Amino acid sequence: VIAQVEQRRALVEERSRAISERQGEIAALEARILGAGGGGQIQAELDALALASGAMPVQGPGLVISLADRPGEPQAEEGGIDQGRIQSRDLFIVVNALWESGAEAIAINGQRLTVRSPIRFAGSAILVNFRPLTPPYEVSAIGDPARLPGRFAATLGASYLKSLSDNFGIVTSIEAAPELTLPGATRVNVDRARPLGGAS
Repeated sequence: VIAQVEQRRALVEERSRAISERQGEIAALEARILGAGGGGQIQAELDALALASGAMPVQGPGLVISLADRPGEPQAEEGGIDQGRIQSRDLFIVVNALWESGAEAIAINGQRLTVRSPIRFAGSAILVNFRPLTPPYEVSAIGDPARLPGRFAATLGASYLKSLSDNFGIVTSIEAAPELTLPGATRVNVDRARPLGGAS
């Protein structure tokens, strides 16, 4: 399993580099087109779309939620699952609670989330955007500093975090961050969308 994970990691990294290169080429072509004149409005629309889709790096205040496995040796419990290890569902619940609380952008260990980002459990690894991550897991969320912490505290996600800590020994923390920088997503594509209004 470890060999397969390492092989997949190398493949993902190779493809991520290729995606980054293509994104750079696209950005250069966009700059050339917009530099021809009259591109101010188009650029504003492109920036708004990139921000909404998660393709653009962003900065701002927010929250950092950290989750780490229970200290000590793994303990197989009923069903062969160690409840002291972070599961993909744990991250999924926290992320959904942050969106519900008004988060504008979220990343897990530097992997920017979009509406198409999978969070999966594969063997002993958690995959985000098909990339294996290792604990501790840092969920960084940008949002209104006056509202995001309080809204998150009132969600089931916050209660769930406390339950993980109290019942299973998982180490969690929630900290306000005055300035976060989240990267743009590398897997932003649309394969079923079409323009409205009958355009082709």
